[in-house]
Amino acid sequence: MKTTTHPLITAILAQLHDPDQNDDDDMALLVGLFAELETRDLPIAALAEFMVTPCADSEALWLFANDHLATWEACVAVVSRDPQRVPVEPVVRALQQAYAQSGAEACEDTDDNDAVGGLIELAGHLGARFPLEHLLPLLHDERILIRRRVIEALGMMGAASPLVAMLGDVSAQIRLGALQHLRVLRQLTTDQVQRMSVDPHPRVRQAALAMLAGQPA
Repeated sequence: MKTTTHPLITAILAQLHDPDQNDDDDMALLVGLFAELETRDLPIAALAEFMVTPCADSEALWLFANDHLATWEACVAVVSRDPQRVPVEPVVRALQQAYAQSGAEACEDTDDNDAVGGLIELAGHLGARFPLEHLLPLLHDERILIRRRVIEALGMMGAASPLVAMLGDVSAQIRLGALQHLRVLRQLTTDQVQRMSVDPHPRVRQAALAMLAGQPA
């Protein structure tokens, strides 16, 4: 049986790829129009391909190179409605390239990178389909915000073992995040929570003690 493409999809995708369409707010509004469609009708693969499109003159992702963060977030909101249809390999390649370009070796712990962070989040939405071996090395990144995004993605994926290791991270933010994600995954042992209840940082201790008391952390 012949399938037809919804005319709204054709119009939106054409405008997104229009070289004269370069306003972040306008593009985000265009992507938001997909909310009117049934999930089964969404052009998930085509939109994911647009998200990881590089610039014409470099390998940097076009959306991030042009600071189109609102458009990226709008795209994530759409593709996350049916992430099983997002092709994995282009996301893997985009994350590897963005990370290689992020200058991790020269970064401070307070630095961030929008492209790397956005792709890590997208990987989390892909769940178990995204190969963990492409995320785990980023747990050793100097940047706290990058490590935090990785543990959030691991939580989305249900990957408990790497989260357990992050209970010993040097950053209280990371230890707390790992603790909270492990609790959601129901993968915390009493011994682990007791150990975190004497953590050097008060927020981590408070969260662990609340867990021991059976309260929301």
